[in-house]
Amino acid sequence: MEQYCILGRIGEGAHGIVFKAKHVETGEIVALKKVALRRLEDGIPNQALREIKALQEIEDSQYEITELPDYNKISFKEQAPVPLEEVLPDASPQALDLLGQFLLYPPCQRISASKALLHPYFFTAPLPAHPSELPIPRRPGGPAPKAHAGPPHIHDFHVDRPLEESLLDPELIRPFIPEG
Repeated sequence: MEQYCILGRIGEGAHGIVFKAKHVETGEIVALKKVALRRLEDGIPNQALREIKALQEIEDSQYEITELPDYNKISFKEQAPVPLEEVLPDASPQALDLLGQFLLYPPCQRISASKALLHPYFFTAPLPAHPSELPIPRRPGGPAPKAHAGPPHIHDFHVDRPLEESLLDPELIRPFIPEG
């Protein structure tokens, strides 16, 4: 259960409670069922075993896109993919690589959020900045916008502080910090 964050209660049945949860590492939303085992000496109830078996079979038979019911109702002309470099010509190679890892199909091949945050894109110049450090766009002929200066948060990124002090868990970036 430590791998999941409970988001809410979906419902309750004869054999347990169903919760909506989020996998901590992947961010995947799932349904978890807490099965009530009243007398462990009697073993796991047959109904619970049947339910587990049915859920395993559903997991093993996930649909591919071509198996979806409406797959053949719409057709598109065959197109050669446009390289991301052409779509985003000003993006850095690290940004293009990270974006490419988000745009993979099937979804299970996509980069997870936790791995994405450790991607080299976030550790190369220009480094991330706190919103208060970003330039504020001006409208032609309009008044100059006012900056919202607020107190700095202990974990906010700031260019004058070491990056390790700006993160919740400094161990996450330890492999990227040069020795010395």
